Order: sequence, then structure tokens, then C-alpha cells
Amino acid sequence: YWSNFNYVDPCNIVFADANVKTICVANWDTNGDGELSYAEAALVTSLGSPSVFRNNTDIEYFDEFQYFTGVETIGLVAFQNCSKLKSITLPDSLTVISGYAFNNCTALTQIEIPSSVTTINGLVFSGCTNLTSIVIPSSVSSIMHNAFNGCNRLQSIVVESGNATYDSRNDCNAIIKTSTNELVIGCNNTEIPDDVVTIGQNAFNGRTQMTTLTLPALVASIGNQAFNNCAGLQSIVVRATTPPTLASNAFNLVPTDIPVYVPCDSIEAYRNYNNTGQPWGGFTNYQESDEFICFADPAVKALCVDPATGWDTNGDGQLSYAEAAAVGYGALANVFKNNTTIETFNELQYFTGMPGIYPGAFEGCTSLQEVTLPMNTQIVASRAFFGCSALSYVGNLDKVQTIYAQAFMYCTALTGLSFGPNLTTIDDGAFNGCTQLTYITVECTTPPSFGYTPTSTFYDVPKSIPVYVPCGSVTDYQTYNNGAPWGGFNSIQGMGCENSRYLSAGWTWWVPYLDVTADELMDAFDEGTITGDILINSQSEGFLRRTNGEWGGTLSDFVVGKMYKIKTVSDGSFNYNGTRPTTVAVAIEPGYNWFGIQGNSTAIADLITPANGDKIFKDDGTWVTFDGTYWIFDNGAYSGSFVIQPGIGYIYYNATNETKTMTFSY
Repeated sequence: YWSNFNYVDPCNIVFADANVKTICVANWDTNGDGELSYAEAALVTSLGSPSVFRNNTDIEYFDEFQYFTGVETIGLVAFQNCSKLKSITLPDSLTVISGYAFNNCTALTQIEIPSSVTTINGLVFSGCTNLTSIVIPSSVSSIMHNAFNGCNRLQSIVVESGNATYDSRNDCNAIIKTSTNELVIGCNNTEIPDDVVTIGQNAFNGRTQMTTLTLPALVASIGNQAFNNCAGLQSIVVRATTPPTLASNAFNLVPTDIPVYVPCDSIEAYRNYNNTGQPWGGFTNYQESDEFICFADPAVKALCVDPATGWDTNGDGQLSYAEAAAVGYGALANVFKNNTTIETFNELQYFTGMPGIYPGAFEGCTSLQEVTLPMNTQIVASRAFFGCSALSYVGNLDKVQTIYAQAFMYCTALTGLSFGPNLTTIDDGAFNGCTQLTYITVECTTPPSFGYTPTSTFYDVPKSIPVYVPCGSVTDYQTYNNGAPWGGFNSIQGMGCENSRYLSAGWTWWVPYLDVTADELMDAFDEGTITGDILINSQSEGFLRRTNGEWGGTLSDFVVGKMYKIKTVSDGSFNYNGTRPTTVAVAIEPGYNWFGIQGNSTAIADLITPANGDKIFKDDGTWVTFDGTYWIFDNGAYSGSFVIQPGIGYIYYNATNETKTMTFSY
């Protein structure tokens, strides 16, 4: 009966891999019985010099290595080039894993490092191309930077809690040296923590499956070959304003044409790294990062990232869109008030966490020229822009529901106002002293109400300027206050039904408010108050001429977005009917283009992407030139933007060889 069973000596190790057993018996079978007992394995202190396993391409499993409890150090190149080794269990006695110990063990997918290990030397797991995960026990106090070079499939790295030297903070999938915040080793899925200041040499060497890389703002230096052969990278985000210092070959074999996103005010610093004339990392495709707000005005940015405001929550010297959106209503209380330096703040539109503009927020900002309110702005509180005498553009004002007392009082540079359909109230003195206003557009079908002293709301604003309101609401506005017109204005006009224009004798650069045919326009002039001859020129579509009461010419249509030059011999006005388009697209061809817009005053950057050398001419003879970053006025002044006023004709010089499209809605 018992002869049918194989007897197994409980004192001997049962090897899963016959090739491993052959090597072990040949070297450590002290009693010559052809087996290796647990006792014999425990007596082994070294795998040989050179190791008896090095360059063996047959062995696959050596989990019995755990019984070699006399081994404290795995020697140099111990299992190097064991290309079929799939599984090995290390003994709990182990303290040191020497250099190249598992170099090029390409079949190894994972390995458990005992909690007894303190030292992992250089290139230990280098070339383990199928190793996917590793856990560093709390006992390890020394790891060489290049220990995992070429582990291109490494997806997970975890340092056990309680390690006094290293950590994997925030589940970052990396090994961080705790005392110095240096990232020692990373993997394909690493998310570099915000407090890391150094990327160590070889940290990501050979991570060919890493496709994206984000370097936090505090990273100041990157070591030798840190990202060597990360050939799969498709984009890099660098959040540091000052380019991190690079050691040699930091990005060796990384494609140089991938987009590298950097803070918008730092692009030139990256393109001219350390004033060497060479780009940082050899990269050629630098772009503005869409993570951060690109402020046109450095003075505004300085205030927004000032630690005193607390808006730059991670202290990286940049303001992200998320950080801006987290700023609350009351936070604007005293940051900008009475600041006479700031000029443009169109980036205010990204501060979507506030329902309105705080009382007095920008009061006394006498140099402020442009501001764009958040899209969700419901109120502009009292004195919010009081005394902003240079303010000529307020974006998204058409979203506001309530404008409180003296909100824009003495904003003497404002030339136009556009109120949206949700405006219900304009309080006392809101636009008192806005003496340069030339038009007001109100989209409300019901006229917005005023405060206790209605006459103060638009006090000192010329009452002859046109006020455009919905076509069906003209009577309501004209008879708003017991028969008196809304706001005291005497030129209230309907939008989208009929348009009126007054012309002085001589040349006028005219932009239609409505699309109108030549026949309709000729009738409008004949029915109007302009007498004598009339000449209408287009840029390239032809002309119309009235001579002795008779019309002739080649023009057939007049369209919104184009500019026309009209010469009359007398003053007068004409009313015309036409179609008001919702969205207008104007082709801006190479060379000179006559154009104009309707609707709201709009920054040119919101209409078209200008190129270096582009120019814009006004009918008063002034002009501006774009230098690639700023608009330069003919008087030498600089601005981050140039505002196009509705109803005014301009000439745009396109310096490129490509046709652009200018788009606006109204």
C-alpha cells in the first residue's frame, strides 16, 4: 500500500524550478544526498563571487530563496541577466541589495522587499522592463537614484508609512526624500507633489510609457538624465516662473517638438534659458499654460498673488483659474482701492465666485482703463468704480441686474454702455459725470428703474446721445417718467427695426447697424434731411453716387462689419430699415481692410488674433501697431489691448499672408 506514495523528507526544500535546484545542490549540498535541506540553506551566507546565478537564462522561479536566512547581502550582479526569472522571494535576513543584483531580469513583474532591508544600491532593478510595481519598506534608509533605470512599465511605487527617510506623500507614486523634498525615483503614473523642489538624477530614466509630465512651481532643479529616454512624453507642464536648473541630458531622447506649457510671462525665459540663446531642455514648442491666468498688467498680477490676499493658495506665484474662482465677494474690499498704477484687469472675469463687485472695490483707480466683469455678476455695488477716470471699457456689463449708487460716477473716459435684458435697477448717481458717453444700449423690454433721485443717475451725460432699446419698447422708454423720456435722453431709438444716423458735411467713416440693400439705402437718403450730392465708397465692392438727385453706381448691398466712406455736402440724417444679424464674421485679408463693429465696445483680442506688425487706423488719423505682445499707440504708449468702439469705422492692416476672420455678436 505505502509503495504507491512518494516519500518527501520534511527536512529538505521542495524546489518548484528544477534548474534552480540543480544549482543549489551543486553548490550547497554539504552531505551529498542530492537534496538541499532547510538547515543547509540557512548556512549559506553568499551566492558566490561571481554569483552562481548570474547570466542564467533558464531559471524561472526561486521563491525558496526565502529559506537562505544566512544571507544578509545580495552581492553585486547576483541575478543579472536572468531573463526568465519570474518570481523570487527574498529572505527576511536581508539588509543590503547590491548593485545590478536584478539587472535585466526582464520577466520579473514584481518583487517583495523584506522589511529587514536598509540599502538598495545602484542599478539593482535596472532594465527590469516588465516590473510594474514596487513597495519600499519602512526599514530602507538608502536608495540609489538609478536603482530602477529602464523600468519602462513601472506603474506603482509606494513607500510604507513609518519610513524615516523616504515617503510617498499624497499617494504620488514616487519615492520622495523627506528631509529635502527631492523626488528620488518616479514611475509612469507619478503625480509630482507641489512641495517637491528637486527631481533627482535618473528619477524617471527609461519611463517610456509616461505620456504627460507636470512639474510643480517649486521644482528648482532637475538632475542628470532625470527624464532620459522618456520617449513617450506628449506634453509637459512647467509651473515655475523661473526655468528650473537642468543638469546634463536631463531630457535626453525626449521629443523636442512636444508642447511645453509654461506661465505666460515666462515664455521668453524658457526660450532663452539662462540667457544662453538656447531653449530650456532643447524644446522648441513653448506655449502659454492654460492652468494659469495670463495677466496683461503685471501690477494686477502682483496684487492677486500677494500673500496678503491669500488668493494664491499654493504659493506658486501664479493664480490659477480655480484659485480665482474661489475668491469671495468681500475679498475685493481693499486690494485695489485707490491704486493708481493698475491699468487693465480683464482677467477679473475669471473670479466667478463672487456674485458682484464689492462696494468701493476699484474706487480711485485713476489709471484703470479696461475691466471685464465675471459672467455671473449680478450687482455692481455702490462706488465700485467711482472716479476711475481712465476707464473706457467694461466687459460683461450686460450681465448685471442691479447697479448701485455712484458705481461708475466720474468715469469720464467711458464712451458707451451696453446693458443686458436682466437689468432691473440703476441707482442714484450711478453714471453721474460720465460726460464722454456717446451711446447707451439697453436690451430690457421693461425700462430699468432709477433710485430716489432719477435725474442724478446720468447727470452731466449728454442727453442727445442715442439710447438704443428694443424696437417694441421705444414708447415705454420715451414716456418713462410721466411722459418724460428714460434718463432724460431725447434720442431713444429702436434696435433691430430701424436705424438713424446723423452725418456732418464732408467725409464720414460709416459702419451700418443693419444689413441694408442699396435700393433701401438710396430711399433712406432721399427721404432724409441730407441735401445735395452724395458719394458712398466701399473698399472693393464699388460705389454709389447721387448727383442732381439721380443715383448711379455698382454697390448692391451694405453689410454690418464693413466700413464705408460717405461724402456729403450738407449736414443731416437718414433713417433706414434693414436686418440686424446676430453674429457677424468679417474676412480680414492680407493688406488693408475697411471694417467696423456694432454692439458692445470690444477688445480687439476678442475679435481677432493679431499678428506682429498688424495695425489699426482710426478716422481721426491716429493708429496703433501690434508688436507681438502689446499695442503701441502713435504717441508711443503701450497697452495690453485695444478697444474697438461700435459704429466707428477703422482700417485694419493684416501683416500676414493669411486671411483672418473677425467675429462679433450684438
